[in-house]
Amino acid sequence: MYYEKNINKLEKKNIRVTKGREKILKVMLQCHHFTPLELKNLVNEQYKEIGVATVYRTITLFEEAKVISKRVGVDNIAYYEIIKEEDGHNHHHLICSNCNKIIDMKDDLLEQMEKIISLSYEFEIRNHNVDFYGICKQCNNTEDMRIKEK
Repeated sequence: MYYEKNINKLEKKNIRVTKGREKILKVMLQCHHFTPLELKNLVNEQYKEIGVATVYRTITLFEEAKVISKRVGVDNIAYYEIIKEEDGHNHHHLICSNCNKIIDMKDDLLEQMEKIISLSYEFEIRNHNVDFYGICKQCNNTEDMRIKEK
């Protein structure tokens, strides 16, 4: 489903859909969140013929085409994910400051706030990004975290 939609999105933007880009898209769709290095390694496991430069150029191209979105973690490393929302609206993330785990929030709790901002400032909001940083359940339950907090 998302494969065809993203291929169509690329074609509508007159971006050539090469075999390499198709293969990279298929690997991206298997991932939840990924760094460029993780994607490169996954692509190379399945498709040895695809070079490193092709993977990195495709990430840039797909981000510009709004096929993937970028987040920067607490470690200053870029993380990407396929944009799956039908209306292009981003979902929110919970990012663990300890292990860098990214948890998707499915609820958009800011819809009411968007309406108020739009009316108050006569501003048409098309999207927003919100990331919450903290400690995930797993890290919170580890002895290491309890020692760090003391």
